[in-house]
Amino acid sequence: MTTVDYDAVRSICHFLKSSLGLMGVGCLDEIAALEKQAQNNEPEAVIKERLNYVVPICKASIIEYKLILDRLEAL
Repeated sequence: MTTVDYDAVRSICHFLKSSLGLMGVGCLDEIAALEKQAQNNEPEAVIKERLNYVVPICKASIIEYKLILDRLEAL
């Protein structure tokens, strides 16, 4: 990512808070903080640092849930 789209970050974080909360993903506090930082137009470096923490957790959760769905479909 070269520049931060604050509106997109805020919107995606808002969506993820409820969706990932239902899934039990463990970085909800970070996502809520990221949403607030985007609303406040915090410096890009701050947003990117938090994204670098949150994105891998979300990717790992997606892989885990994909495996669960694949197992369910195989039944």
